[in-house]
Amino acid sequence: MSNPQDYPPGTRLCREDGYTAEVIEVTPQRAVLVIQRPTVNGRLPTPEKWEGEPADLANCWNLSP
Repeated sequence: MSNPQDYPPGTRLCREDGYTAEVIEVTPQRAVLVIQRPTVNGRLPTPEKWEGEPADLANCWNLSP
């Protein structure tokens, strides 16, 4: 994954499957996002907080290494 500075708080990420996320924090050791799932039957699911390794963030959101 590129430098954490490349993903400051507030950065919005999108995937082809309709998921979106907002970056809360990315450090060399940890990544925190708020993920929004796509609409289901016209209803928007409740956003979920996600915490994990920055490498997992890169894999899930197709970010360049």
